[in-house]
Amino acid sequence: MPLSASEISKVKASEVRALPGQYESNGAVLGTLQNMVVYHRPDDYVQTYKYRVERQRDKDVEAAAKQVIRPKGLTWVVIGDRKQIEQPLRALNIGKFRVLDTEDHASSAAGAAK
Repeated sequence: MPLSASEISKVKASEVRALPGQYESNGAVLGTLQNMVVYHRPDDYVQTYKYRVERQRDKDVEAAAKQVIRPKGLTWVVIGDRKQIEQPLRALNIGKFRVLDTEDHASSAAGAAK
């Protein structure tokens, strides 16, 4: 399922808002400087980061996500009232479905992979 423009916008805004907190300690600043050296980033990397995040095009973000995120390799862990959530989750048909009890044992065939 493709990312919506709203989702991409929220992630970009979150990245930009987090910037000030990333440099609150000497260790954090040193870590950034070390990464700049290791990854051959330009001297103005930190100063231009906000601009680079904001100018990313949605289609480029979508393409990068497709390269990095592999849905078939994900494991979802859902905790809740089985009576309320099992059928809607099964209806999503996103892969094998397994129910574990509180002792981490698979339930009977009703919860086994479908």
